[in-house]
Parts: sequence; C-alpha cells; structure tokens
Amino acid sequence: MNNYKIDVVIPWVDGNDLEWQKLKDQYSEVKSADKSDSRYRDWDNLQYIFRGIEKFWPWVNRVFLITCGQKPQWLNVNCEKLRLVNHSDYIPKEYLPTFNSNTIELNLHRIEELSEHFIYLNDDIFPIHPLKPTDFFRHGLPCDSSLQQTLLSIYVPNDTAIQHIEFTQLGLINAHFRKRNVTRGNLYRWYGPYLGIHGMMQALLKANQHFFTGFNMYHSAQSFLKSTFDEVWHHYHDYLNEHCHNKFRQNTDVNQWLVRYWQLAENKFAPYNKMKRRKLFSPSLSNRDEIITSIIQQKYDIISINDNPLLSNTDFMEIKPRINEALDSLLPDKSIFEI
Repeated sequence: MNNYKIDVVIPWVDGNDLEWQKLKDQYSEVKSADKSDSRYRDWDNLQYIFRGIEKFWPWVNRVFLITCGQKPQWLNVNCEKLRLVNHSDYIPKEYLPTFNSNTIELNLHRIEELSEHFIYLNDDIFPIHPLKPTDFFRHGLPCDSSLQQTLLSIYVPNDTAIQHIEFTQLGLINAHFRKRNVTRGNLYRWYGPYLGIHGMMQALLKANQHFFTGFNMYHSAQSFLKSTFDEVWHHYHDYLNEHCHNKFRQNTDVNQWLVRYWQLAENKFAPYNKMKRRKLFSPSLSNRDEIITSIIQQKYDIISINDNPLLSNTDFMEIKPRINEALDSLLPDKSIFEI
C-alpha cells in the first residue's frame, strides 16, 4: 500500500467568459499559433470529473483546479480537498497572460502545495470505474508503459502541432539519453510481457536502434513526480523558458509529455499493463452512442472525451446534452466539491 499522498491536477477555462474572450482577442494576431475554438469550447461537464474522483478515487488527497481566475458557479471553494489555483499563483509573470496549455502544464511543479506524487487530468478526462492508488503509483514510481512506436511523418491532418511537438520532444530526449544505457539492466521495463505480444515484438525489433523513435501516447490520466519537472527544467531551461512565452500553442513547443518521456528514460516508472482500460473518444455523430454506452455500462476505467476540431457547433450542441445525460445517470449525486 502506498504511504504517500497523491494529488490530482486539472486545468480548466471557461471559453464562454466574455472578459476572457476579449483578453484572448488582444493576442490573436499571433501567426502560426493554434487558436482553435474547440480548445476552449465548454462542455459543461467538469463537475462529473469531480464526482468521479470522489466516487471512484476516494483515496485522492487534494484536487488542484487551475484557472485564469475563473470559477465554476457550482464549485465549493471551501472544500478542504480543493485548491483553486490561479495562473498567476504559480506561472512566472513574464509568461502571462497565457492561452497556451503547454505553458500551463510545464510549470506545474511551481505549485507550492502540490504533492510530489500527482495525477494530471485534462478537463475532458473522466473517472468512470473504481481504481486504486497502485493503478497510478507503485513503490513511489509512476505507473506507465514503455510501449514504443515510430513517428514517420510530421503531417497529421488538422493537428500538425501535436506531431511537430513529438519530434521536438524526442530530439530533446535523445540528446540527453542513450537508449542502450536506458534499457540495459531494465529488461522487464522495456521488453517485459506486460507490454503484450505486439508490444514485446515492437520492442525487440527496435532493440538495436541507437535512438528512441517514439512512445505510445495516451490522452488519459498521467502519473507524475513533481521532481521530474524540476529536473527537465534544469537541463532545458533556456528552451522551455523561450517557448513558455508563446501565448498560444505553436509547432515548436513541447508539453507535459516531455516530462513523461523523461520519467521513462530515467527508468523512474513502474511497469503497468492496464492501459487498454482507458479509452479516448473524439466525439462525432457516428460514435455518440458508443460514448454513451461506454459511460453507462462503465466499459472502461477512464474515458477521454476529447473535443473534435472537425465537430461543427451544430453537431456539438446536439451531442453535448446526450453525453452529459449519460454522465449524470452514472454520477447523479453532488460531490463535496460542489455547493
């Protein structure tokens, strides 16, 4: 049993806030930046993340909700397990204001009260089935998988920024770590049966490669050590400092995945084989019913309902209430985080 505290961190923005929109518009002349409305569209279901944490992860120490000074109307700011954190409380003032999720993520280690062990959740990630602390940390290490992939192209329709970021992060990882040194003496972490047959074959095929060519990406709950953020900043301060000045996401940025990859490359992770119990959905009319069924029947431990930039506002307004009804049917009772 883990004998240390585990916190949860959730960033959130109210994209319908007119004052916030005005401030965002002042910086919208920045070219080659990701200012997509889908990055800020409000699904009005944040409360179900908190309800899921209370019901399915009752062992969580505290939840840190990060905002730019906004507050959901239903939020119980007096809840002992809640910390409401303003960007200005932890992000250096030279980076503010920021509309860049990468800047918000890369500075999490500056939150003073945050525990060494914490779980990072985007505001579209929902706990829908019970999990234990040992599903996130074991022996003080983040649970994760070294499952590898190969990035073949920097072109991904409608989301080129993510792929560019991946190439940049791999470059930084390979500049600091030598793959052979990382995997030597750590055979179970890098070639073990927990990876599954396909994953083991992938690892063996890549065994003689001198560099890491990519890691499997999970848009889901991510376990972190706060100290790893400090370490990454120590080694790449100038690069991170430069790109944290970007007001919006840009292709040259890096994000919290760099910290995750650093944990993998340092072998500071506990091999974990239940990633198949976590599901990412990009909502559309064609998969709406599958999302709803997955919620109601609790087919997964965690689901991500990641807003689709191709989803029209008309379809968004049709899908949103149906998904929220499903979440409410699973989690109908207010949590301690609500008024």
